[in-house]
Amino acid sequence: MTGFQRALPSVIDNLTRALACAYHLMITLDPSDERVHTAWYRLAELADGDTDLSAKVNCNARRLPVLGDRC
Repeated sequence: MTGFQRALPSVIDNLTRALACAYHLMITLDPSDERVHTAWYRLAELADGDTDLSAKVNCNARRLPVLGDRC
């Protein structure tokens, strides 16, 4: 599944999980630990990707799929 096919709750869930993980590592490990850096870097990548997607959708450079109202 590509980034633009994810539902908004999934995007929020992924960002929330990444933030919780990064924060947990930051308060339980030495801040200079590579795992702390990796977790915060991953969070930044997710945020940048979702920001880029939003910008493309807003300027009509990317279309989101129309899923209809079926469950």
